[in-house]
Amino acid sequence: MFVFFVAAIAEIILGLFVYTFFDPEKVKKMPPLLRWMCVDLDSADSAFLDPEKHLYLIKKANKIFLKFCILSALATLINGILHVYFNLIDLKEVLIIITVLAVIPLRYGYIFLMKW
Repeated sequence: MFVFFVAAIAEIILGLFVYTFFDPEKVKKMPPLLRWMCVDLDSADSAFLDPEKHLYLIKKANKIFLKFCILSALATLINGILHVYFNLIDLKEVLIIITVLAVIPLRYGYIFLMKW
């Protein structure tokens, strides 16, 4: 059960990472030592939107992905309980892979759909 708990924590940390480091306003407020690790939003987001003009879309997309990560962490914990106590199939790796691969489509898909 400990491994499922650690996997759920990792999924929440991934959501917090996207929520913190993909936000242009929060990146500007960070100290320079942390700022060099951040994602360059000017090159990533400027392909199809202006980050300053569509800041609300970026923030909403980050919030939605954080909620998705929390739900995925809850699914991992429920799967852990079902696996340990009822001997059902272990899906922790599948849930982690789905969460990691959903970053780009979920975030940019939401921004793209709400922009148009």
